[in-house]
Amino acid sequence: QLKPALVMAISVTVVVALSASAQTTDGLNVFSLRVGDYLLLRNELNASMPFSLAYEHELVSDAWGFKSLIFGVGGVVGFRNYTNTQCAWGINDKTGLVEKHDDASYDFYHKYNDLLVALRIYVHYDVFGELLDYHSDQVDTYAVLTLGAAFNTFNHLDLRTGGTFFPAFDDPNASVVAAQHKASFVPGLQLGCRYWLTPNVGAFAEGGYDGFSIFNGGLQICF
Repeated sequence: QLKPALVMAISVTVVVALSASAQTTDGLNVFSLRVGDYLLLRNELNASMPFSLAYEHELVSDAWGFKSLIFGVGGVVGFRNYTNTQCAWGINDKTGLVEKHDDASYDFYHKYNDLLVALRIYVHYDVFGELLDYHSDQVDTYAVLTLGAAFNTFNHLDLRTGGTFFPAFDDPNASVVAAQHKASFVPGLQLGCRYWLTPNVGAFAEGGYDGFSIFNGGLQICF
């Protein structure tokens, strides 16, 4: 499943690099520390906010003769974790007490760790300057295409010990039933805006799907 994804990612990168104008920039490099939301995990317990590190190298400026059109390529590595349960313990609607249901076959606690590794292709265009006639060297608007893989590891713990409702993950009475791994292709598309506080330090916000989140924000540095 991942091989076609890698082929697609490499193909798109080569097409962008070769078909764009030969006029290059001075090779601006941007590193971003990203923090995402957990809207996609709203039904999970103890979901962490996704963190990621992204890198971009700007390749081409004024591509195809369009002023302020810039292409860049880079990557992102991200991490998140969350838990959920299929536990036969629950609250009795009549008594309001935590009680065990008759069927104990769902006394399981699941912990998930996700790792995102992806290629990112950037297309910058000065929307405010070209369309709204508001020019600012501090503002950078762009779209970014994400093509990569998400690697998921999840552990199942058997909680059928008569213990607490949500025992600690290191509960000695809980036994690990299985640890499983899987990988999946992750496409994504986001629109973003950067604001440079200084020539080398800025902040940004992105909206769209990147494999982990709908909204992302954070700080960036460039050189």
